[in-house]
Amino acid sequence: MTRFDTDVSGWYHAMYPNNQQVHTIKELRDSLCDYVGVPQHFCELTNDDMVVGKTIDPESLSGRDVLKAICEINGVFGHIDRTGVLAYVTLQETGVYPSEEMYPSETLYPRGAWDYAEDLDYYRSITYEDYLIDGIDQVQVRQEEGDIGAVVGSGKNAYIVEGNFLAYGLGSADLTKLAWSIYDVIAGRSYRPAKISTYAMPWIEVGDGLRAVTTDMEVATFVLSRTMSGIQAMMDTVEAKGTKTQKQSFGVQSEIIQLKGKTAVIIKNVDEVSAAVTDLEKETTAKIKIVSDQITAEVKRAEEAEASLIIKADQITASVTDLRTDTNSKFEQTAGQIALKVSKGEVSSQISVESGGVEIKGNRFSWSSTYSSMTADGKLSAVSGSFSGDVTANAFKTVDGSIVLANGKLTITGAEINGTTNTSTIGCKTLSANNGNISTLDCQTGNISSVNANSIWCGGDINCKELYPSGSWWKGWGLTETLRWLDNRISALGG
Repeated sequence: MTRFDTDVSGWYHAMYPNNQQVHTIKELRDSLCDYVGVPQHFCELTNDDMVVGKTIDPESLSGRDVLKAICEINGVFGHIDRTGVLAYVTLQETGVYPSEEMYPSETLYPRGAWDYAEDLDYYRSITYEDYLIDGIDQVQVRQEEGDIGAVVGSGKNAYIVEGNFLAYGLGSADLTKLAWSIYDVIAGRSYRPAKISTYAMPWIEVGDGLRAVTTDMEVATFVLSRTMSGIQAMMDTVEAKGTKTQKQSFGVQSEIIQLKGKTAVIIKNVDEVSAAVTDLEKETTAKIKIVSDQITAEVKRAEEAEASLIIKADQITASVTDLRTDTNSKFEQTAGQIALKVSKGEVSSQISVESGGVEIKGNRFSWSSTYSSMTADGKLSAVSGSFSGDVTANAFKTVDGSIVLANGKLTITGAEINGTTNTSTIGCKTLSANNGNISTLDCQTGNISSVNANSIWCGGDINCKELYPSGSWWKGWGLTETLRWLDNRISALGG
């Protein structure tokens, strides 16, 4: 067996050069024995046809651990016999079965399984326990402690297959099938722990049954270990240990780095109830945990995304994160507030809804509806609008260039109207100003019916139908009309 105490990680990687390669259990055990140079007895094991893919990525791997995994998954012991050949040992059945002569014989007496055991007519000494080892009545295949895995059998004395890398990645149906196959091989084996010293029995092998009659009872046990001593008067010391029910410990198999594996772990105690499901191949984990004041649920996909939900008596929080794009969205609700926040790196936007108002914060805010919209750069569009306060803007523009006030007047204080010559036009019924500096004033073409001013300063021409200076003595007389009357009078006088 010492030949298996070697690193076989190179053998494993050669058997599985990629994740798509598969082998049967028989192919693995045959190849392993050839690799370490140990011959094996020909036999067919219950799960020889089981197909196994690449489930681990070990830096180092003991050949003995691989052999243990193969034997465990088949319900057998690995044993190097006296000829140096590897044998796979199965304990004989120990129940009561119908006699082989039941049909067509009329003697319907059952036969005991210990009928095939070696009867010891003589022994030098014998010690034994006052209890029988309970037969295994349940088999559980799981990946780790707390994992549900697959359980078959209705008893309480369970044999547990834990952390066997050959079973990594199997679904529920396959795990159940595997558990039943192991159950059929190992279930119901009951024996009495004993140590017997007797004459040499070279034909006895590990795994065989022995029966010895004492003054009190018949002791039926198995040969689980033996020591042969002496030269001329050779003696055999056989021993079978065990507790009444199964007590198992798990070794290095649980420490192998896994590539594939599925677990469902449930924890129930007075402090918490939690459940976690993990798929190592997909690198996903889902977990829910319940304590007295909080419920927490989370789902993670390694290095890609994660989501969580936390429920308390006074608060609900939900969060989703994309690790690849460094984005996160968060929802938080209390009795008095609902808060939403979405962030990408250092940039974030958030909405807070409270009984007293709604607050929106963000580097870019926009909306779009049938009758109004606002772009992310702050451009507001609406069918109509009503403002009760002041409107402040760098520039005020209309589509058709006009401002219409209904039932009111437009008052502009300190305004300046600029335009190019013959392009700026002011249309109004009455234009009132303290001073007017105009290069040309055309009252006829300018559509001005009258101009009332204290003084008019004009650097060019004034074109109008009539000018009426102010003053009581000139009231009612136009300037051009008066000049024409004076001209007519002078002409009549001969001037």
